[in-house]
Amino acid sequence: MSQRLVINSDDKVELAELAFATATAQQIADSFFAMCRYDGDLSDAEKGVCELLCRTVTAEIEWRNKFAHGDWWIGGPYGDPELIRMRPKKREGVPAELTTHPPKEMDERSDALWKLIEDVMEFGRLALGLRVIVKGENGLLLATRREYRVEDVFTFAAARKGGKNPQKATFSRDGPKATRLARWRAEGF
Repeated sequence: MSQRLVINSDDKVELAELAFATATAQQIADSFFAMCRYDGDLSDAEKGVCELLCRTVTAEIEWRNKFAHGDWWIGGPYGDPELIRMRPKKREGVPAELTTHPPKEMDERSDALWKLIEDVMEFGRLALGLRVIVKGENGLLLATRREYRVEDVFTFAAARKGGKNPQKATFSRDGPKATRLARWRAEGF
């Protein structure tokens, strides 16, 4: 977002970063996807990809909050190390909800999170008209701004609610020009 905000100026990207410095993760995500919808001139299929990514990011933020407020129990009553999350309940019924998350689950979640980060980074660069990396004959090149669109890289399949085989909406990185682009790597995070 910050790169897009200063793209046509001599301002440093840190100036735009200051606008988001004290925002919560959900506020930043909401602003990011709103900017993508506003600036991206998205087709219906591209809006579908945006909505799925937005929902997935929101779910990960909610899980992150659960994780951030949990405790690691090592060798306690549960034996192996686990993340324990106790959530008191305000209403009638059980006074608290206890969930446990073993390291294997955390590993699987972190692997899925890396893929999500790469998808969101690429979607954002395409929707916001930022430069993307193109595989050229002599190596990698930077494409010009807005040379590629979201639908060049991502495809969207709408949900099917009726019939024998209802399906959730999905997106894939298999658009007609997807193989021309190299992924931005998320290692810097």
